[in-house]
Order: sequence, then structure tokens, then C-alpha cells
Amino acid sequence: MQLYRQAITQYNSATPVQKSYLSVVLTLGLLILLILLVFPAVNHILKLNNEIAKGRDVDNKLQEKIIALGEAEANYENLKDRLKIADDALPTGSAVDKYLRQIENAAKRNKTTLASIQFADVPVSLPKNKENLSVRQVDYTITVEGKFSNIQKFVEEMEKLIRTTNFTQISISEDGSKLAASLQATVYYLGDTVATTPIEGSKN
Repeated sequence: MQLYRQAITQYNSATPVQKSYLSVVLTLGLLILLILLVFPAVNHILKLNNEIAKGRDVDNKLQEKIIALGEAEANYENLKDRLKIADDALPTGSAVDKYLRQIENAAKRNKTTLASIQFADVPVSLPKNKENLSVRQVDYTITVEGKFSNIQKFVEEMEKLIRTTNFTQISISEDGSKLAASLQATVYYLGDTVATTPIEGSKN
């Protein structure tokens, strides 16, 4: 309190020029103090505004992705049955094991005997790069034995398979009471250039 009174006394006894200088000094000091106090708060507010803007941008992008995923899911639900048919007709990779089971089942249903089957150049693995696929083919020869009517039904069933298959040649031979049909065919798939190996099999 005493210091304050001394300061007032000195101020009152000062000349007008001294009072003016003192006022300028006090004003500058007050401005500097205000800047020191306000600048961190302003800087903090600017950072918060920047983070809020970034957060809104991220939120907008997330909303767009959610909408896109919803549309993709709806499209998939509408097309999944067709996609399965397309995959069965033209699978990625030769899927020769599944195709062999279809041949065996067709032979059993039509009471024919699958005497032999040979596939040429069958891919040993699935394509590594699934973005640049093209339609490829596997040629094979199959021999079935049985009655003519049963062999005919077998061929008709094979032609009706969803899996894309073309019969290129059919020859029938007879050995006593045994009738045998040799069929040359081509089956298709989506694949790339990979190492292949011939597969042979027979059933008696």
C-alpha cells in the first residue's frame, strides 16, 4: 500500500512530458502482457479448429465409405446367385478335382463305367495374380463303357453341366458285348500362364 502511494505521489509530481512517457511505457507494457497472455490461447484455438476441420473431413469420408459399402452389399445380395453360377461355369483356376467328381457322378447316375480319363496341361495351382486373368482351356479324353442308351444319356448330362465344356470328338467301338465310347472334350477356366502338368486316371 505504501509503495502504491509513493507511485501516485511521484506521478502527480511528474511533468506533463514525463507523464506522457510513463503512459506510453505502461501502455506498451500492458500490450506486451496481453499478447503474452492471449497468444497461447489463440494458438490453442487455431489448433483446435484445425483438428475439428480434419475430423469433419475424416467423418465425411467415413460416411461416404459406409454408403458405398451399403450399396456394394445390396448389389452383392442381388447378384450373389448369378455370381455362383458364373463361378461354376467359368471358375478361377482349373478346379479339375471338382470337375472329375462331376464326371464320376454322371457316369454312376447313367450306369456307365468310367474306364479311363486323361487331362492335358492342367494348372498345378490357383492363379497368383487374379487381376489379369484370361479364359484358358484344358483338353481331356475320357472313355466310358456301357449300353448305347446309357452312354448317350451320359453325354447328354455332360453337355448340360453348368461348367463350360465342349465335346470335340466322339468315337464308339464294340468289343464283343462291351460298348466303349471315347470322348475328346475341352473345359474352360479363368487363369494365367502357370506351370502345368498332365494328369491321367482310370477306373475299371
